[in-house]
Amino acid sequence: MNRFQNLGLFLLLVCFVVFIGAMMVKENVKLKRIVKAKEGRHHQQQGMADTSANQYQEQSMADTSANQHQQQSMADTSANKHQQQSMADTSANKHQQQSMADTSANKHQQQSMADTSANKHQQQSMADTSANKHEQQIMADTSANKHLEQSVTDIASKITTMLITLKQKAQRNITRIRRSLDVLANPFDKGFSCGSTPEAVVGGVEAKPFSQPWMAYIVAVFDESGDKQQCSGTVISREWILTACHCFDLYGESATKAYVVVSVHDVERMNVGDPIVVDIPKENIILHYKFDAFYSKNDVALLKLPRLLSPNNPRIRPACLPRDGEAPKLQDLVIASGWGLTKVSPPVRTRTLRTINAQITPCMPVRSDNICTRRPASVTKAQDTCQGDSGGPLIWKKNGVPFVVGVLSSGSEKCAGAPTDIPATYMKVVKYLGWMKSTIARRGSHSELDDKMGEDNKCKH
Repeated sequence: MNRFQNLGLFLLLVCFVVFIGAMMVKENVKLKRIVKAKEGRHHQQQGMADTSANQYQEQSMADTSANQHQQQSMADTSANKHQQQSMADTSANKHQQQSMADTSANKHQQQSMADTSANKHQQQSMADTSANKHEQQIMADTSANKHLEQSVTDIASKITTMLITLKQKAQRNITRIRRSLDVLANPFDKGFSCGSTPEAVVGGVEAKPFSQPWMAYIVAVFDESGDKQQCSGTVISREWILTACHCFDLYGESATKAYVVVSVHDVERMNVGDPIVVDIPKENIILHYKFDAFYSKNDVALLKLPRLLSPNNPRIRPACLPRDGEAPKLQDLVIASGWGLTKVSPPVRTRTLRTINAQITPCMPVRSDNICTRRPASVTKAQDTCQGDSGGPLIWKKNGVPFVVGVLSSGSEKCAGAPTDIPATYMKVVKYLGWMKSTIARRGSHSELDDKMGEDNKCKH
């Protein structure tokens, strides 16, 4: 029981303490409110005092400021007046300066205009001067051009004259050089130039131009049968005669010797004009080593004269040999000469040298080593090569220079040159230049090759 009484007393005491604490807190809060209220009123009063002081101070400051402002206004007014006066003075100065500047600008502008005018005048003068100079230059150039054109015309005329003269000289020199080359190519001895034609035959009734000074009359002699065979030939150097191989073959029999007559026109009057008769031994009859009588192939021969022909005889001149690849073309005109028959049945021989015109025609059959001819259509008289003309030359003139381009191998069938006749056939000389030159170079010396050629000189059938 005491325990519960003590607890109740304790609780009561606690409640009392709590109450007393609460009352004290309440009084404390109230006290704080009163103090705070007093402080607020004091602060308000102080604020009002401060406000009044502030207002007074502000009023004083406002008055002071107003005074200052008034003074400042007066000062400003004075300053403004002074400034306005200054500005007016400045404006006046500026106006005066502007006037002076304008005056100066006007003067400068006037000076510029004057200078511009002077410059324009000077430029115009310079332009006029330049134009005058240009015009004078044009006139000078025109005069110079006319002088130059005249000079050029004169120079061109002189050059043309010089070129014509040089061309003429060149043509003459070319002719000389060509003839010199022909002489070297044949080869001929110096002073015995090919192609020139003597002016006249010396002595006798045949004293007339001898147009074929390279012609040689040839007679081949056959001892076994006692027969003789007539042919023609061509003088190609001082010691060589070109002719046909078949002239030295008669039905398989080879000629034992021959004689050649040069510088002759009429073979029955050999004493006229002092003809030259030369005996040719067998060893000097050089036949082409591939001669074939059956097919008429390689029908060319060379006769070596035992003594040289004189280059001073005006009746004897060699024909020129063509250069490699040089030959007449189809329809070209050529010349054939000889002492052959003029009629076959009955045979009619001629005693004088005869010359005919012929025209290159196609060969039948075509062979590279042959040249064939017919009577030209413009020639109505029956004429052609015939028996006894074999070995004679076919002459082709180029730039006036006579070239022996063919060696007669066979004449036409009836020696009349009818359109139906077989054309005359010649060996083409250019095909045998190598053989001829090598033979001439050896001069007929008896080398091993010559011995073999001697065996082959017997004509094949």
